[in-house]
Amino acid sequence: MDAELEDLLRRLAAKLKDAAPHAAEVPRLSFVSPCYNESPNLEALVRRIQGACREAGIEAWEAVLVENGSHDDSAAIMERLHAEEPRVRMVQLSRNFGY
Repeated sequence: MDAELEDLLRRLAAKLKDAAPHAAEVPRLSFVSPCYNESPNLEALVRRIQGACREAGIEAWEAVLVENGSHDDSAAIMERLHAEEPRVRMVQLSRNFGY
């Protein structure tokens, strides 16, 4: 993730930190990322999201990883990341939709 995106995430998280509180189980912040053959990058993406939310004091977040017909082990990594961190969710598409 480049510095510009990381800065954007921090600024967004800081704004949301002061928003009206919601129930802990309802995400206040959702990250949605399409993933195609991203197995080398998934763990780092989730760790950076976790770190930015922790730094901003946001506990009610989710990361929705959209598995877009990858040919690598992206789906297996997403499942493992979900087992380690339930706020990581996977949407698995039946094929690559090119988005």
